[in-house]
Amino acid sequence: MPIDFERWAEEYERNYRENNVSIQYRDNNGKVANETSPYFKSISQVLRERGRLLKEEFISICEWKTRRQRNRYQKNSEENIRKTTTAVISIHPNINEQIHNLTQLDGVGVPVASAILTVIFPENYCVLDYRAWRALLWVMSEPFSFKDYTEFSEIMDNFRNYASMDSYMHYLERIRTLAKQNHTTPRKIEMALWMYDKKRGIL
Repeated sequence: MPIDFERWAEEYERNYRENNVSIQYRDNNGKVANETSPYFKSISQVLRERGRLLKEEFISICEWKTRRQRNRYQKNSEENIRKTTTAVISIHPNINEQIHNLTQLDGVGVPVASAILTVIFPENYCVLDYRAWRALLWVMSEPFSFKDYTEFSEIMDNFRNYASMDSYMHYLERIRTLAKQNHTTPRKIEMALWMYDKKRGIL
């Protein structure tokens, strides 16, 4: 049975609100604000207009994704974060170069880089996450999801290390396809997949 992406995304949003999840940033007046929407509408607009991230915003986004490397996030200088994120925003949508630049920052691997890109460009990107990845494999395992076994095996080979750049490109491509088919955004599809996996497909 296909996943009802709309319904599962709504469940994700409800869970997001109930857990008071937010990302902290500075608004256009320099005041501290909290982005409470999982679609990042307010923060993305501010960051794109400013053209860079402040260190406190960079850390907030990274810790939103995972706190495992929080000490390493702190090691990045304000200047290095400014230069890197300015370049990342200016070269959009060159994803390979964007990911490469972000992963030069201390503590940032492909999953965290994908989170930063999604917060800045939520209409184009999605977060690389094991839960969403696992649910995506379930969706792709449905009959006729692949042209042939060669395509299937290539996808599976790339997902062997799901946190790699190649895996993210395949993951993003598939999620973008699902987003187009469902007239929505990659972020919404990723949210639905994440929640579907968390709840094991049971609402």
